[in-house]
Amino acid sequence: MPPPVQVIFLDAVGTLIQAQPSVPEVYQRIGRLYGCSLELEEIERRFRAAFRRQQEVDRRFAWRTDEDRERQRWQAIVREVFVELADTQELFRTLWQHFARADSWTCYPEVADSLARLDALGFQVGIASNFDQRLRCVCQGLPALRPCRWLMISSELGWLKPSRAFFQTIAERLSVAPGRIVYVGDDYETDCLAAQQAGWHAVWICRHLAVVPTATYPHVRLPSQAEPSTPTERKAIKPQRPAESHRLADSEATMASEQTGYHALDQNRRRAGESEVAPTAEPMITRTAECPVIASLDALVPLLDTLA
Repeated sequence: MPPPVQVIFLDAVGTLIQAQPSVPEVYQRIGRLYGCSLELEEIERRFRAAFRRQQEVDRRFAWRTDEDRERQRWQAIVREVFVELADTQELFRTLWQHFARADSWTCYPEVADSLARLDALGFQVGIASNFDQRLRCVCQGLPALRPCRWLMISSELGWLKPSRAFFQTIAERLSVAPGRIVYVGDDYETDCLAAQQAGWHAVWICRHLAVVPTATYPHVRLPSQAEPSTPTERKAIKPQRPAESHRLADSEATMASEQTGYHALDQNRRRAGESEVAPTAEPMITRTAECPVIASLDALVPLLDTLA
């Protein structure tokens, strides 16, 4: 018999919490204060393109990160979204401070009850997320998250998901076997497949859609395959595949900033006795195990027995 599940880690944004108002709405409102009036759809398009480009930079540098890199990432994203502005430093600082506040975020409706139930059943619950130290203030200000005894943040771990090192570092810090940990996240590849590669169980939470295309996601196990017992579990869903959007032209200043940020990251690690980061990506994630999918966290508890 495999060991029972002991620890449950959940992603933060998109799994437990969401920005309220949404990120594009905040960018639009604050951008107007600095003289940039963009349509909401254009902000969202630019944001997605800029975010993906920063993910590619992280992939090239093997998913290493720290506080400096996280701040540099968001500075680059803000520059690309508000490309019309000659200087975005004050705008960036305003946005950075906004998303550091707990009242800029809200938990999904079922989070409080779901976490309390997991805690009452004896599961050890934590949050593990790609974020920076601002997440500590955010979580401290959201009472629904109090059952979470651990907060593992990529900028403090030194690794971003989907690096296996992100998950391995957490398991080592807790002295818990990977097979006794479940990870719940809203990104199929970054969260679920990456956790499975590290030997964890994984559950994919998709909140807003209806059918999983099994040709694209052959290892996804729908709730109906896990003998659902609640209406929420029976709600079939599908992944949200971001639409392809035009990538903004790379500016020399942005590229220089990215290289400078990683140079500083390497210098910090050399001072701490770590080896220099090699700009080599990890191998592509491979699909190795089926992944159950739920529409809401209140469907998680009945599913856990099938993972043990």
